Amino acid sequence: MKKSFMTRVLAVSLSAAMAFSMSSASNLMTASAASTVNLKTTFKTLKVNQTYKMTLKKNTLNWKITKVTTTNKKICTVYGKTASSVMLKGKGVGRAKITVKVKTTKRKYPKNIKNMKCTVNVKAADPSVEDVAFSATAAANSNTEVRVNFTKAVDAAAVENFKIAEENVSVSKAELSEDKKSVLLTIAGAEYSKNYNLTVTGIKVGGTVQADQKLTFTTPSPEVLNPTTLTAERAILKSDGQDATTITFKITDKDGKPLTDKGMEVRFTTNLGKFATDRVSIQNGEAKVMYTSEALSENHTAVITATIIEA
Repeated sequence: MKKSFMTRVLAVSLSAAMAFSMSSASNLMTASAASTVNLKTTFKTLKVNQTYKMTLKKNTLNWKITKVTTTNKKICTVYGKTASSVMLKGKGVGRAKITVKVKTTKRKYPKNIKNMKCTVNVKAADPSVEDVAFSATAAANSNTEVRVNFTKAVDAAAVENFKIAEENVSVSKAELSEDKKSVLLTIAGAEYSKNYNLTVTGIKVGGTVQADQKLTFTTPSPEVLNPTTLTAERAILKSDGQDATTITFKITDKDGKPLTDKGMEVRFTTNLGKFATDRVSIQNGEAKVMYTSEALSENHTAVITATIIEA
C-alpha cells in the first residue's frame, strides 16, 4: 500500500513539473519572438502588373524601413516606401530578391540595423479582354437567321456592316445583343444546306474601326431544323382492299418540341392502296390519315410518302 501511494504522488509531481517547464519555455519563446522584427512574408507570388504591399510584423521595437532594393527591376520593382511598408510590382516573368533594410533607436549599434529578404516569383498575367484580338464568327440558325459573334463588345451594328457575297442573298435586319458581343442577322434568299460568304466591315470597338472580317456559314438542312417521323399504327395489313391502319406524320423543332406553325399541310402518296384524303393539315406538329390496303393476290410492300406543302 505504501509503495502504491508513493507511486501516485510521484506521478503527480512529474506532471506538475512538466507543466511548469513547458509553460516557461513557451513564455521565453514568445518574449524572444516579440523582439524579432520580420517581413510579412519571405516568399510572394505575383502576376505581371500585379502589386503587393509588403509590411513588417512583430515590430515591437519601432523598427523603420530605411532602404529597399531589388535584384532585378525588370522582374519586380519597389516603390512607395514608408517607415513600415513598401509596394512591390510584378514587371516580368521570373524571380527577384527584395532586400529591406530596417533600423531602430531602441537598440545599440550594430544590433539596431537589420537586413531582411523576400523572394518574389512573377508569373504571366491572365489574358484579359483587352489582350484578345478582335475577331468574329458566324453560324446560321436557319436559312433566314445568322448569328455573328464577336470576341469584344462592339459600339454598334447596322445592316450596312454586313454583306453576303452570293447573288440574291441579302441582309435585311441586324439586331445587336445586350452585351454587344453578337448580332442576329435576318437574311433573305438563302437556300438550305449551302455555304455562304459574309463580310463584316466598319465595326468599331471603343471608337476604333476594326479590321474587316471574312466569314463563312452554312445553312442547316430542313431535317436538322425540323426533324420528322412517319409511322404506321400497324405495319402489316391484309391485301384485301379493306384492311386499314392510321398513318401519322410528326414534325418538331430542333429542340424536339411539336411545330405549331399554321398554314402547313402534308400530302400523302403511295404506290399501292389509298388514303381517306391525300392532304391533311398539320395540327400541333401532327398530321394523321387513314390508309387502306390494296386487293392483291401476292405479298407486296406499299411505299408511303409524306410531303410538307403550304396550305
